[in-house]
Amino acid sequence: RRLVYADHLQQQGDPHGELITVQCTLARGALSKPERARLEERAAALLSSYKATLPGAGTFEIRRGFAHAWRASPGAFAKLASTVFSKEPIRVLDLQPDGGERRDMTTALGRPELVRLRRLELRRLTLTTEDIELIASCVHLADLRELDVGHVQAASGGIRALTTKPVWKSLERLSVAGLRLDQQLLDSVKLAPFIGTLRSLELKDVQVALSD
Repeated sequence: RRLVYADHLQQQGDPHGELITVQCTLARGALSKPERARLEERAAALLSSYKATLPGAGTFEIRRGFAHAWRASPGAFAKLASTVFSKEPIRVLDLQPDGGERRDMTTALGRPELVRLRRLELRRLTLTTEDIELIASCVHLADLRELDVGHVQAASGGIRALTTKPVWKSLERLSVAGLRLDQQLLDSVKLAPFIGTLRSLELKDVQVALSD
């Protein structure tokens, strides 16, 4: 479908069509070294022009001619989500701290565009228990596949929220950092509703206090 759309754009004289075609060709592989080098050089030039048409807030990763991932602050995401998602098939959102994320997280997690995400990265943010409760109960994240929640303040409350209130139906990967777990919290992780679909559980910088 992308190549059909690319043909249409090229017929209209839109360079975005060539970018789609070139990146799709590169993604398929099976190219000689000279041909790959030529296409990579052309893709770089087209990419620079295309990125100039995207909103200036945050950075974008372009795959096969469209923005696949967006790195932005919670405030920028909340403000520009409608504009960006109307044009780009964003599947990965990486939220960055900007000093105002505490007041912006609630607004950001209320955006219906979140339903299109497959991965949400929050590892650069320090999250409170309230933030985790909002994330775990956000209906727009029900189809999320991967979640990285970074460092969690008030860790016991945060991990309980993750394991007792999640709406995720198909979560495959969960990464959490900076936790201090006791036996009760470890048991709650084992009984989490999403444990059946989980393929990878990463606990980083975790302290475990086991009872005697």
